[in-house]
Amino acid sequence: MFHSIQHGLNAKGILIILSCSVLLFYLKFYVLMSMLPGLVALIWCAWRPGRTFFRFGLVLLLFLVAALNIHHLVPGFNILEVLFWKHRDFIGLADLMNSGSYVAPPALEPSVGSFVRFAPYALYITFLGPLVHLSGGAAGLLAAAETIAVLLFVVLSVLWHRPWPLIGKAQVLFCLSFVLLLALVIGYTTPVMGAIVRYRTPLLPFLLIGAALLTDPSRWPFIRNHRQ
Repeated sequence: MFHSIQHGLNAKGILIILSCSVLLFYLKFYVLMSMLPGLVALIWCAWRPGRTFFRFGLVLLLFLVAALNIHHLVPGFNILEVLFWKHRDFIGLADLMNSGSYVAPPALEPSVGSFVRFAPYALYITFLGPLVHLSGGAAGLLAAAETIAVLLFVVLSVLWHRPWPLIGKAQVLFCLSFVLLLALVIGYTTPVMGAIVRYRTPLLPFLLIGAALLTDPSRWPFIRNHRQ
């Protein structure tokens, strides 16, 4: 996808993107919505290169403003209330089912201020929850090992990154925006570790891809020492 966008979209590339978008719309609507702002910014940057950070920031801001005001166009659809009630419904379901991997979240209200205050916890529980709140059994251990491996790769990638001019900034920002938006949606709505592990599956490949675009493995100390 990155190659097609960067070098111009032909009919085949457009068809592939549209087909994937339709599939995501029906299967994982929240995944498509999390991907859309970054995809728009990525296409804009490929169409007219330059000012990458400004364009991503502007697109994300416009999507945020549109999301917070969509109830003016679609009466009865308030995005904060939708997320709030999914959050409450999941807590009620966890209590009803006596879920063993339920983690009680902080209080959340359907207001901008409450969602802003809740955001750090949402990111924490999505990225670190399976490790910090380790559940018993093989599934819990696998989720913890997965979290450690992903975080280790990301840290190594950031510490030993490519020279700044060689980094594909638009591609990295696309991955980062998608990962963070989807992580927020998951963290806002899901208080059960088992569900978080399942729901965050679509973001992990993009987190690894973003880190891979950033890093230069030949600069990692143990690889450099081995070659020497």
